Amino acid sequence: MKILEWKQDYNLNIAHIDGQHSKIVDYINQIRIAAGSDEKTDIIYDTLNSLREYSQNHFREEEFLMKENNYNKLEEHINQHNYFISRITDIRLKLKKKEPVLLVELTAFLFGWLIKHICIEDKKYAEHIKANEIRPNI
Repeated sequence: MKILEWKQDYNLNIAHIDGQHSKIVDYINQIRIAAGSDEKTDIIYDTLNSLREYSQNHFREEEFLMKENNYNKLEEHINQHNYFISRITDIRLKLKKKEPVLLVELTAFLFGWLIKHICIEDKKYAEHIKANEIRPNI
């Protein structure tokens, strides 16, 4: 399976957040690579756990930044974050119960959601910050 390479187009030009987004892509790439492993279920389960924990911390920082800067779509954004975490949690439970998980669909969801979220939703709050000349305080 191909891995996703970080592109400059994904940057929000908020260095700390861009670095976190890149790290999330790294976790998803690890899942893609693990799909070819003999021990893929264990590796994917562990990596999903790391991805979930890292994403939760990242989302808290993003949400703090949005709240601090009075972003008017904060609640909608939080709901999107919760959906992502919920899907990861559901997939982990399936793996733990030894239920089938289509890895192609898993990675397509992870990459699809993340890139769409960064390039559309996250760019909206980054533009809000820039338009109001508000500096991120993270």
